[in-house]
Amino acid sequence: MSFEYEPSPEDGALIQGEILHGVHEFVADVPAQALSQDLEITFNPIEHNLVMVMNPACDLEWDYVSRFTGSPKPQNELAQIFFCDVYEEENIRQRSQLNSSLFRNVRNNQNERYHHLPEASIVNSDQVRPLPDLYMDFKNVFGIATLNIYRAIEEGGIDRIAVVPPVYVQYLMQRFYNFRGRIGLPD
Repeated sequence: MSFEYEPSPEDGALIQGEILHGVHEFVADVPAQALSQDLEITFNPIEHNLVMVMNPACDLEWDYVSRFTGSPKPQNELAQIFFCDVYEEENIRQRSQLNSSLFRNVRNNQNERYHHLPEASIVNSDQVRPLPDLYMDFKNVFGIATLNIYRAIEEGGIDRIAVVPPVYVQYLMQRFYNFRGRIGLPD
């Protein structure tokens, strides 16, 4: 079975393993404590070219149903959507300063911190070129308020690009959670 992305839906719930383009994160420059009324808050913008949705699929579906179909179950709503940055080869190599030997391990998914997705087209898509080789660094994760993400998608500020197929996304998520759940030893 050759690797091909599935198309992102035009609307509906976000999907675990979905790649989005144009996500902007705004980080408030304030301490994590109660604020005085006269404090002026500044925000530092961070542009994320490509990201992947990392929340479990069932949580994303329950959240969407709860928010947008009138279901009276707010306990199913997610406060944030979690993302992992996705990079093209030159960006990951430059960012992580990987030598040839280390990069070979990353490319072959033999380094627990990184994940490689091979160049592939999107099934039933009219795209001219396939998506290039893509890389994820499991240390680069962040969350954004769920409503802010859906609002940006609705307003056209975020593009839904493609979805990693189920068997591949299960492997990717297993690697992600193994890395995030590792236990550091003192040596």
